[in-house]
Amino acid sequence: MNGGTELFIHGENFSNITNPETTKCRWTLIDNASGVKRARVIQFTPAFYVSETQMMCVTPSSFVGGDRAFVQITFNGKDFSAQDEKLIFQFYSILGSFPHSGPSNAQNEVILVRGAGFKQSAVVFCSLNKTEMPPVEVTENRIKCPMVWPGKDHKATGSVKFGISFDGSWTDFGNFYYYQQIELDDVYPRYGPADGHGIITLYGAKFRDDFPMSELGCKVGDNVG
Repeated sequence: MNGGTELFIHGENFSNITNPETTKCRWTLIDNASGVKRARVIQFTPAFYVSETQMMCVTPSSFVGGDRAFVQITFNGKDFSAQDEKLIFQFYSILGSFPHSGPSNAQNEVILVRGAGFKQSAVVFCSLNKTEMPPVEVTENRIKCPMVWPGKDHKATGSVKFGISFDGSWTDFGNFYYYQQIELDDVYPRYGPADGHGIITLYGAKFRDDFPMSELGCKVGDNVG
């Protein structure tokens, strides 16, 4: 996340007579490995009154995916609420998705959403063509979304909207383009020198490089070119 998200804190005896200059939220980074507080990394953001039992904090943008922070509130700019294990906020970041296009008849293919700080317990939905689907897999640094939605016409090509919802926060990745699956018939030459530069020609059908977000590439062994 890049900051600007609203965090709601629940408690008692909150007052609507607040001074925005002194009513603050304090964010103290916690070391992920040991759980030790690192007081040198502290950020302050405004706190807003919602009701007698609810305050709202704006999340800062200085933390990165995977960071966790204690959240505390002060009404006078001096006395802060106590640190509480229930008031720990975890940050995540979304870096992008890949690929941006795929075959229209994809069956078990996925779109990778890359980032950091993802939780398997998060509520995640992938959306293609306004159709929401659960992800195939969620790990700490990636989300695997199905490349097609249920009931899609396997012959239909063109662009559709793609995005994900992560714990209620929406990320729009723009368009995803479907093309007809290419067909490979032959390759020449079938061998070559280990050193120097060479050209391998692939023969087949339905090759294109004129659709949006076309990403042509060849892979020989583990090397991509």
